[in-house]
Amino acid sequence: MITRDPSSDGQRLCFSVTSHDPLAYDLRDSVLEPAIHAAGLLVLRSDDIEHGDRLASTIWAAIERCAAMVALVTAQSPHVYYELGIAGGLRVPTLVLVRETLEMPINTEELTVLPFAAAGPDLNTVAARLREMTSGKAVA
Repeated sequence: MITRDPSSDGQRLCFSVTSHDPLAYDLRDSVLEPAIHAAGLLVLRSDDIEHGDRLASTIWAAIERCAAMVALVTAQSPHVYYELGIAGGLRVPTLVLVRETLEMPINTEELTVLPFAAAGPDLNTVAARLREMTSGKAVA
């Protein structure tokens, strides 16, 4: 599995997916992406990928190239659950940040789940978890 992207000067990638709502966008910008960078990873988001009319296969290939995936779940989001399923099938280490008032409608026992309160997840905790998850991951 390739976990370094030639277009990123060999930096390890982390696929990031969020719910589509204002809270998720705020947390993505203020916590999630800075935590990914603090863990030494480069953020890769589906909206950064050119996909033409083959979005599903393009996202699959993008997740496969990543050392880890982080999902930020602030609202029920079928696309987030779909991408979590892809990551699970590919055995990509995945961290799920979920709003503590939200019940996940999918099986999460194989995932690292970090519930968070209204203030949002802690940037340092997220970065530390990502470093733990990717420290032993071999790269090509």
